[in-house]
Amino acid sequence: MLAREGDGGSEAQAPLFSVVMPAYNAEAYLRDAVESVRAQTLSDWELIVTDDGSSDGTGALLEALAREDSRIRVLRRNVNGGPAKARNDAIAVSRGRFVAFLDSDDVWYPTKFERQKAMFDAEAPALVFSAYELWDARTGHTRTVPCPREIAYEDLLFGNVVGCLTAVYDTEQVGRLSMPDIQQRQDWGLWLRVLRDGGRGVGVQEPLAALRMHRRSMTRNKLRATRYTWQLLRTEACLGPVRASIGVAAHLLKGWRKRRGFSHD
Repeated sequence: MLAREGDGGSEAQAPLFSVVMPAYNAEAYLRDAVESVRAQTLSDWELIVTDDGSSDGTGALLEALAREDSRIRVLRRNVNGGPAKARNDAIAVSRGRFVAFLDSDDVWYPTKFERQKAMFDAEAPALVFSAYELWDARTGHTRTVPCPREIAYEDLLFGNVVGCLTAVYDTEQVGRLSMPDIQQRQDWGLWLRVLRDGGRGVGVQEPLAALRMHRRSMTRNKLRATRYTWQLLRTEACLGPVRASIGVAAHLLKGWRKRRGFSHD
């Protein structure tokens, strides 16, 4: 099911950051995403891209990108398994202390790693994230999604305030954790796992990444996303029906506020 290219060798010195990227029929935007990693001012990283059974030119483009930069490693799945499986394949073979996430149609700004490493050094949290920008691919409009300055496990029970494309967690504090194998909300499930035993998350207030909104954006299907929110709170967070219902309502309210540009409390 899973093949590896550009393994990097077990004897090679481990990088500081491991970047996890799932890619499914991502040829249109993939190079932009990869180049935004290569443009980081802090260059001690590896990028692990899982080609999740693509049928377009994603595989050939990944081969070319890996030839250009030895820090890029490619995994291949013969059958599409969804973003959780693709990300978990990459997490399983990652070697960096800090695990970061970027989708194949999003981009980072050059100082992302530099700013987040400074936050890890200064405050020693388990999770660092940031504000980010939303790019509307149809209209070209851009707006900023803010983030809270600090979160704990209990805060996350009432809505996911961590943009996956901004998040980095410290494996020395929590281990090399994987995402729940569900089609949506798997990133939220991982943040719950990272903070479950008392870990702390801190947010960089400036936007360090940009999320591209387009027709393939899975979060546009609100009803389906709400079902996954319920599933996550019932199974991953082990909440009863009443608390899970409150959590779903709070998450929907946060989503409404975010779409209208309100700041987090």
